[in-house]
Amino acid sequence: MKRLFALVLSFCMALSIGVCAAAAETPLRENENGVLLSSLDYEECRNFLLNQGVSIPEELSGIDLPKLFADLESNPDIQVDSDG
Repeated sequence: MKRLFALVLSFCMALSIGVCAAAAETPLRENENGVLLSSLDYEECRNFLLNQGVSIPEELSGIDLPKLFADLESNPDIQVDSDG
């Protein structure tokens, strides 16, 4: 009985580790369709942000969104200075 319990417990642990590893390998720079955001044109990037609930202020309306996404994809750990 102890062996069966140990076997079931080991199987559950291996399964949970496998699920966690599979989740960790999901690329964060791809949207839900598997497309790099930087490969989208300006309007597609803008629509993606709007669909995510992100509004773009008027003073930032001329920003190059595909370039911004490319910068974030190439350096996802970038530190943004909030002081301006």
